[in-house]
Amino acid sequence: MDLAMAEPLADLSATPPLVAALTQAIGADHVQTRESERRFFSQDVFRTGALPLAVVQPQTVEDVQACAALCQAAGAPMIPRGGGLSYTDGYLYPDDGAVLFDLRCLNRIVKIAAADMYVTVEAGCTWEALDQALEPLGLRPPYWGPVSGLQATVGGALSQNSVFWGAVRHGVAAANVLGLDVVLADGTLLGVGAHGGQDDAPRFFRHHGPELTGLFSGDCGALGLKVRATLPLVRRPPCKATLSFAYETPEAMLAAIAEVGRRQLVSEAAMFDGGQQRARLSTPPMPFSRMFQAFVDVAKADGPIAALRMARHGRRFLEEVNYSLNMVLEAPSRAELKRHLHEVEKIMDAHGGWSVAPTLIQVLAARPFPPPASTLSASRFLPVHGIVPHSLAVRAYRGVQEIFARHAGETERLGVRSGIFSTALGAGSVLIEPNCHWDAPFLESHPRLFDVGPDDLPTPSANPEAESLVVTICAELRELFLELGAAHLQLGRTYPFKPSRNPENWSLLSQFKSLVDPKGLMNPGALGFDP
Repeated sequence: MDLAMAEPLADLSATPPLVAALTQAIGADHVQTRESERRFFSQDVFRTGALPLAVVQPQTVEDVQACAALCQAAGAPMIPRGGGLSYTDGYLYPDDGAVLFDLRCLNRIVKIAAADMYVTVEAGCTWEALDQALEPLGLRPPYWGPVSGLQATVGGALSQNSVFWGAVRHGVAAANVLGLDVVLADGTLLGVGAHGGQDDAPRFFRHHGPELTGLFSGDCGALGLKVRATLPLVRRPPCKATLSFAYETPEAMLAAIAEVGRRQLVSEAAMFDGGQQRARLSTPPMPFSRMFQAFVDVAKADGPIAALRMARHGRRFLEEVNYSLNMVLEAPSRAELKRHLHEVEKIMDAHGGWSVAPTLIQVLAARPFPPPASTLSASRFLPVHGIVPHSLAVRAYRGVQEIFARHAGETERLGVRSGIFSTALGAGSVLIEPNCHWDAPFLESHPRLFDVGPDDLPTPSANPEAESLVVTICAELRELFLELGAAHLQLGRTYPFKPSRNPENWSLLSQFKSLVDPKGLMNPGALGFDP
């Protein structure tokens, strides 16, 4: 029996006036007030915030406008949420009385303009749903989603910014958008970029004079609620290959990916150190059904021989590798793919790399948006990251290792494990993402968030000392990245955005925030704007 459904409804006579008004505006089925629902929406991957007053689930853009206007009139903070896989308090509000906007029901694909190479979607559309709609046409956006795209939404990625599929060649999500429709705090619908023209104008071009899309990209919902987005399209390359190489040192691995990135030879790259590889190996054993599905996926994508090789090698070879660089190459023809493969192999060899079985990247490339449970390790985890230019990559990487080494005694005593994931972004930069793993009870929301049964997760004892150490280590990592001038994604309420800006820049941003959100009700505290 569904416990949420079994929970009794609140006494309607005690319903707050704002909740009653929201219910009248969009219907009782779309305003969640049960405590169990509010608890679920008050947790992200890492921690718990205050219970929202209510969770609204608008079905249309007009619903979003109506709810925003009612919230502003009542002085209630508005908190946007996409797929929910954040770890930086992006949709966690620390105080009572907020209304959380669950925008996943705004999931329609509005228009695929294949002749003009753009697509318009509602913000709650997932990357996988968009990919499935575009695949028969041989099209996709240049940046086409995070690995969590089965659950992650387009609007969430544009609000938080994100990386992976297509990021080496085309950069982050926020760099690959033509225009947006945004609901402001008072309910006004604002079109920016390609959406800033007349209602009947095609949405094919962003830079028609001064435009505002950049202000609402990566804003963590602090400036408005994204409801529609238009993305450019490109042809899907028909030819693909996967490669993996091992390295003795991070310097060699980072030098190799820098050269590959500068020459734009690969579409995606995933780099793991030994700690992160061991974390991958420590995930719960893959059920036979998923093992078989992985085999089928690779067989469909790369042929039965490749699938048999993948099954034979598995992933245990990573136990003997210090650093691994895993890449996806794509090209419009087999001849071009062969040429790129040859160039990449020469670069890898020149930097001391040796070829290893591409099991992890092969499985991932065959199913780009795996079930969310596949990203869940057997322990609690918390990542932190920084984006730096290639010239600072080694310094940043070694700085991360020094912080881990400084806490080695405590981490060993408390069972905290660490690792580093990295990926190239565009031609000139690299993302470095240290991760901490520790054994502690999962949050109440995790089974539903990662789509697993409650009995499928380990149940270790509480470990507050380990979690406190992880928080300390992550704070030191953020400080390191700040000193290096690193950029961040998923800023939320965690990354130091305001200290990274010069006074003139922050002053103008603050004035713009006051203009579009004069009462400071749109995701207060995000980006460092005063709540």
